[in-house]
Amino acid sequence: MLLTIGTEEIPETSREVLFRMGSHVYGKEEETETFSELARIRNTLAHRYLDMKWGDIKRFLQIAPQLYPRFLNFVKKEIIKD
Repeated sequence: MLLTIGTEEIPETSREVLFRMGSHVYGKEEETETFSELARIRNTLAHRYLDMKWGDIKRFLQIAPQLYPRFLNFVKKEIIKD
Protein backbone atom coordinates (compact mmCIF):
# COMPACT_ATOMS: atom_id res chain seq x y z
CA MET A 1 0.00 0.00 0.00
CA LEU A 2 2.83 2.39 0.79
CA LEU A 3 4.28 1.86 -2.66
CA THR A 4 1.02 2.95 -4.27
CA ILE A 5 1.07 6.19 -2.25
CA GLY A 6 4.20 7.11 -4.14
CA THR A 7 2.45 6.11 -7.38
CA GLU A 8 4.75 3.16 -7.91
CA GLU A 9 3.47 -0.01 -9.53
CA ILE A 10 2.70 -2.86 -7.16
CA PRO A 11 5.36 -5.57 -7.46
CA GLU A 12 4.24 -9.13 -8.13
CA THR A 13 6.21 -10.91 -5.40
CA SER A 14 6.75 -10.23 -1.73
CA ARG A 15 10.51 -10.21 -2.35
CA GLU A 16 10.06 -7.41 -4.92
CA VAL A 17 7.85 -5.51 -2.49
CA LEU A 18 10.51 -5.72 0.23
CA PHE A 19 13.24 -4.73 -2.24
CA ARG A 20 11.37 -1.63 -3.37
CA MET A 21 10.42 -0.65 0.17
CA GLY A 22 13.98 -1.31 1.32
CA SER A 23 15.33 0.95 -1.41
CA HIS A 24 13.48 3.83 0.26
CA VAL A 25 14.79 2.94 3.72
CA TYR A 26 18.38 1.74 3.39
CA GLY A 27 21.28 3.65 1.91
CA LYS A 28 23.20 0.64 0.64
CA GLU A 29 21.96 -1.73 -2.04
CA GLU A 30 23.51 -4.60 -0.07
CA GLU A 31 21.19 -3.83 2.88
CA THR A 32 18.22 -3.55 0.54
CA GLU A 33 19.05 -6.92 -1.03
CA THR A 34 19.51 -8.56 2.37
CA PHE A 35 16.22 -7.09 3.58
CA SER A 36 14.38 -8.44 0.52
CA GLU A 37 15.85 -11.91 1.12
CA LEU A 38 13.82 -12.04 4.32
CA ALA A 39 10.74 -12.52 2.11
CA ARG A 40 11.85 -16.08 1.40
CA ILE A 41 12.05 -16.87 5.09
CA ARG A 42 8.72 -15.12 5.75
CA ASN A 43 7.07 -17.10 2.97
CA THR A 44 8.43 -20.33 4.34
CA LEU A 45 7.13 -19.49 7.80
CA ALA A 46 3.74 -18.54 6.42
CA HIS A 47 3.27 -21.42 4.00
CA ARG A 48 5.59 -24.28 4.85
CA TYR A 49 6.56 -23.82 8.46
CA LEU A 50 7.06 -27.56 8.97
CA ASP A 51 9.82 -27.53 6.34
CA MET A 52 11.64 -24.66 8.02
CA LYS A 53 15.33 -25.16 8.52
CA TRP A 54 16.86 -23.98 11.78
CA GLY A 55 19.66 -22.28 9.86
CA ASP A 56 17.10 -20.03 8.18
CA ILE A 57 15.53 -19.15 11.52
CA LYS A 58 18.97 -18.36 12.95
CA ARG A 59 19.78 -16.13 9.95
CA PHE A 60 16.45 -14.32 10.28
CA LEU A 61 17.07 -13.68 13.98
CA GLN A 62 20.54 -12.32 13.20
CA ILE A 63 19.45 -10.03 10.36
CA ALA A 64 16.00 -8.78 11.37
CA PRO A 65 17.02 -6.78 14.47
CA GLN A 66 19.52 -4.84 12.35
CA LEU A 67 17.18 -4.01 9.46
CA TYR A 68 13.62 -3.94 10.78
CA PRO A 69 13.85 -0.94 13.15
CA ARG A 70 14.74 1.49 10.32
CA PHE A 71 12.10 -0.10 8.09
CA LEU A 72 9.41 0.29 10.77
CA ASN A 73 10.43 3.91 11.40
CA PHE A 74 10.14 4.61 7.67
CA VAL A 75 6.66 3.07 7.53
CA LYS A 76 5.54 5.09 10.56
CA LYS A 77 6.75 8.33 8.96
CA GLU A 78 5.04 7.52 5.67
CA ILE A 79 1.74 6.82 7.41
CA ILE A 80 1.93 10.00 9.49
CA LYS A 81 2.76 12.34 6.60
CA ASP A 82 -0.25 11.27 4.54
